[in-house]
Amino acid sequence: ALWEIVGIIIAFTVGLAMPRKTAIKTYLCLSVTSLILFCIGGSVDTDNFFMEAIVKLGYYGTKVFVSMGYIIVYQYATEIYPTPARITGSALNMAAGRIASMLAPLVYEWTAEATGSFLPFFLSIATCMTLNALAVDWLRYETSGVALSEHAEDEEDSPISDTPSGEKGKDL
Repeated sequence: ALWEIVGIIIAFTVGLAMPRKTAIKTYLCLSVTSLILFCIGGSVDTDNFFMEAIVKLGYYGTKVFVSMGYIIVYQYATEIYPTPARITGSALNMAAGRIASMLAPLVYEWTAEATGSFLPFFLSIATCMTLNALAVDWLRYETSGVALSEHAEDEEDSPISDTPSGEKGKDL
């Protein structure tokens, strides 16, 4: 749990210093790196200091960066909804995360039993996170430093995201 506190501190710092999309991509890339290190170190049967350090770096890195990502993504998810829908939208995001966290241990056990290894589960998560990092650029809004819309009708006139050409407004 102490490593998650480190992730919270990093999320606070990154959340203030970076645009939301960049922060999300940063968390995803660091999480993928940690997962791959964990898989590399855990798949080797030799008992040496270097491989043990790689496993621990991957394990603790995953704890730190997933905690960081939770805060950054939750903040982004809260900011994209207009005020009347903000609580409901955030609650749906939280509920989906809770359901996924309940299903993850079952999926891990099924995968480990079917394959005889922990690697496919963690590598599939790393693959999903990589695809997620690639898809972040398609998120419609950049909410960092922008006044949030009060109503759904305000969205069309609100300068809530930058278009690729640098103009303010909605992305097409």
